[in-house]
Amino acid sequence: MEGEKWVNIRSDYKKGLSYAEIGRRNNVDWRTAKDYCQRRNYSFSFRR
Repeated sequence: MEGEKWVNIRSDYKKGLSYAEIGRRNNVDWRTAKDYCQRRNYSFSFRR
């Protein structure tokens, strides 16, 4: 689920949406959305 959220956030960012709008669409804080948008690589870690 985490990877899917990251992909959605990056997609919205590429569309030119603001961090606040991205946060509202993906149910995350705008600061979290900004952090996800600025990461170049995202490593998916699976918890066991």
